[in-house]
Amino acid sequence: MDARVRDAWQRSFIHQGRFRTHYEPAIVRVDTTDGLTGIGDADREPRVARELLQSLVGTSPWEHLLDDRLGGVLVALYDLIGKAVDLPVSRLFSSSPRSHVRQTWWGQCFPADLMASKARRGADLGYRVHKVNARPWEDPIEQAEAMCEVVPRDMRVWVDANAWWGSLGRTLHF
Repeated sequence: MDARVRDAWQRSFIHQGRFRTHYEPAIVRVDTTDGLTGIGDADREPRVARELLQSLVGTSPWEHLLDDRLGGVLVALYDLIGKAVDLPVSRLFSSSPRSHVRQTWWGQCFPADLMASKARRGADLGYRVHKVNARPWEDPIEQAEAMCEVVPRDMRVWVDANAWWGSLGRTLHF
């Protein structure tokens, strides 16, 4: 990983109270004795993902359907449950899910120049929507301006503050 990206990740993690030094994906696989398999990204360090998976042994995935402590491991359980009842995962949450999903390029809250670089990479790969995390430790206007300078005019930028701006007034300010 590029050192500037790694440093930006670390700063972002620290600001979020997620004292991690890096992001290491942990793709998990959950198998049942019936031969079904669920796959997901644990969104946890591999060691923690292994511990979470171990805690599930001998239990039914239905017991953990709303267990937020599992984080991304839940995605593997949703995949497994969907297969068990012969439904797409989307139907577990809605009787009439959307007919299509817009594929988006995703980005963490980085300094504007790195955001622009990531947006350009997404555009080069064919994405036309870039969903970004906005946080109070970076200027979202500066980030948006930098991204818009380097991507095609038809590329959209979706901003998700995840309640970090703290108030409606501050949100409307941006």
